[in-house]
Amino acid sequence: LKIVRWAQQICDGPAIVFTFNLSQYFNHYTDDEIYDLFYNDPMHQGVPETPLPKYVLVDTENLNTQWRGRKPQKNFLWLQNEFTMRKEATKENYTLYSIAP
Repeated sequence: LKIVRWAQQICDGPAIVFTFNLSQYFNHYTDDEIYDLFYNDPMHQGVPETPLPKYVLVDTENLNTQWRGRKPQKNFLWLQNEFTMRKEATKENYTLYSIAP
């Protein structure tokens, strides 16, 4: 929960957040629009076209080790290749990125 609160302070308002392992917390404690990188597939479903800011919040090391070659990592890499991804902040193992076309 503290990672969600921390990210909320940085996002500062409603946002679209792509995440993994934190989706249920975001859905319960925030009004953000959440896309779980395991269940949602931005490669095929696309990324919502909305004026809301878009972020990715992930444990990158975990994606690159435990989830290497699997859907969460593939979706993260697709977002990274298709959008400009800027590192906003890091806390514990999690990194918050903003994404833009």
